[in-house]
Amino acid sequence: MQFSSRALLINAALCCMSPPVLADVIYSYQGDSLLEGMPASGVAVDGMQIQLDFSDDGRNLLSWSASQAEVGTITSTDDLGIFFIGPGNPLIELQTDASGNVTQWYFSVASAFVPPVPDWYSKGFLSINVAGGESMRAYEVADLVAQPRTPGVTFAAYGSSPGIWTSLGILPNLNFTNVISEPGTVSLLVVGLFVVGFGHGRFLARPASRMGAAPRLT
Repeated sequence: MQFSSRALLINAALCCMSPPVLADVIYSYQGDSLLEGMPASGVAVDGMQIQLDFSDDGRNLLSWSASQAEVGTITSTDDLGIFFIGPGNPLIELQTDASGNVTQWYFSVASAFVPPVPDWYSKGFLSINVAGGESMRAYEVADLVAQPRTPGVTFAAYGSSPGIWTSLGILPNLNFTNVISEPGTVSLLVVGLFVVGFGHGRFLARPASRMGAAPRLT
């Protein structure tokens, strides 16, 4: 009995000496309502959602996802297709203040496929809120194009009002970027999907002035 008690004490001491397990830090974004159509029809639809799962020190982005009710979901485990292989897709940048609150962000991702597998379609998400001039520039786009077996299945929506970030844990003074690339270049890829899907030449002129002026997070 005395040996058993001593063994229990030793085991308890070893457990106390084990390093604590650090949890991931998750930043979640709920976008404001978007306006359907390019140009907008005035019909409000659900905003997009973004989730970024960081390592506890903020050095690594472990996973990400973006979704919107009509468009669907794109995640870090998805195949993004043949058109967007290489750096810059997705492009994810996030800045926080000393309290771990998100101050600026840049998120863009697109997927596109051609037959035979899967049926041709494209999806895209773009959410920006970065310093520009004397004010914050915000812009969001969600897009879906699907054909040929589902003719007419096209959707696009945009907004200019930023949503809300919440977090499970905090990363103070974070200045994260996943690639070294110009955000404007990736934005043009996403915008290209919208133009192909809807054929609205005037759409390109509308967001280009906003996104082209958006500076890179540093």
